[in-house]
Amino acid sequence: MRLLIVESGDQNFRGYILQTLYKNDFKIVLLKQSNPTWEQPFIEDTIITDFENETEVLSAVTQFHLTRPFDGIFTYVEFHVELTARLAKVLGLRFFSEESAHYVRNKYLMRQQLLNQGLRTPLFTKVVGEVETAISHVGFPLVIKPVYGTASINVIKITGESDVNKISSIINGNSSIVLDIAPEYMVEAYLDGDEVSVESLVIESRIHHVTVTDKFKSAEPFFEEIGHTVPSALPFEMQCQVTEEVTKGIQAIGLNNCAVHTELRLTEAGPVIVEIAGRLGGDKIPFLVYLSKQVDMALATAYASVGVEINLKLKSTKAATIGFFVPITKQQIKNVPKAPPKIEGISEFVFWANVGDTIASPPEQFFTRLGYVIAVGKSHLESQHRVAKTIEWVMNETGINLCTF
Repeated sequence: MRLLIVESGDQNFRGYILQTLYKNDFKIVLLKQSNPTWEQPFIEDTIITDFENETEVLSAVTQFHLTRPFDGIFTYVEFHVELTARLAKVLGLRFFSEESAHYVRNKYLMRQQLLNQGLRTPLFTKVVGEVETAISHVGFPLVIKPVYGTASINVIKITGESDVNKISSIINGNSSIVLDIAPEYMVEAYLDGDEVSVESLVIESRIHHVTVTDKFKSAEPFFEEIGHTVPSALPFEMQCQVTEEVTKGIQAIGLNNCAVHTELRLTEAGPVIVEIAGRLGGDKIPFLVYLSKQVDMALATAYASVGVEINLKLKSTKAATIGFFVPITKQQIKNVPKAPPKIEGISEFVFWANVGDTIASPPEQFFTRLGYVIAVGKSHLESQHRVAKTIEWVMNETGINLCTF
């Protein structure tokens, strides 16, 4: 079976996806904007084209399809969901509609659709002109975020008038992070409560919720993701409320034949969807699912894209946690670990920062990760303790002050 995969993502966080598809005899054709590097051992071919030129993309893909037809298509890269939906329509392959793709990429349209379909939705509005006008419509506390954002970059909580001036450089595009998004922002009422995500599969309109994931964030007013644990430690009844809300959200957006990653806040009024992504979760969450439940969501997504029925047999044998090495303050790296720590239960340990690198934290720099650790354990607490122990070890080895959870 031949799969067209739109972009390949970062090797550290997405490399396992191509590897598992290759091992299961999928013929992978990558649609990329540059020559493949680390992907080469796992792919059959590459279509290299300029994504900014849709005519060129469609021509290159359809010409390839005429001689070596694709059986399925998907992407796990957020920025290319709309392009994937367009290609699926042209090629007649399984995926969700272009309209649904617009909803999952445009957070303002997503909020409108969820509200129109009767889901719990915070007060929200788009920033048009002066940000103060949008803020007055919603009131404090609120969150301002890019309409086409991802990974919590440039997402900021504002608690009062004194905070407004602090975010002006970010709103005006003067922050150090460079985003591949349109310069549009929206504001919405702050949702107070713990955050979780739900990892789901939709196959021929049938929704399968694979797991609920506990999420850990940096200190507010920013929302840097510093770790995740699969499965969630939430009581079963609360998990049912969460997945019920996600089912409504998936149906409202119209997602089909794809993986779905939905983030929610657990408020006093009940679970509220923060956003829905029509793709596999990032940050190696699907890999945590495999370690915890022995379900390969990447493989299941590939089978869904080619119309092959799969039997999801969920096993909750252990817990898996990922923790990122996220600096708290700006500093220059003087030392790096020379070898992984000898801590029981570590599945992966990666540290990619180098001596001499200058690192910073929001608002000066977002999404600063020096590496990560994945640990498994018999329980949530055991896997989290092993990650916390590793983060402490890294701080001792490097002298870098890192976020903990």
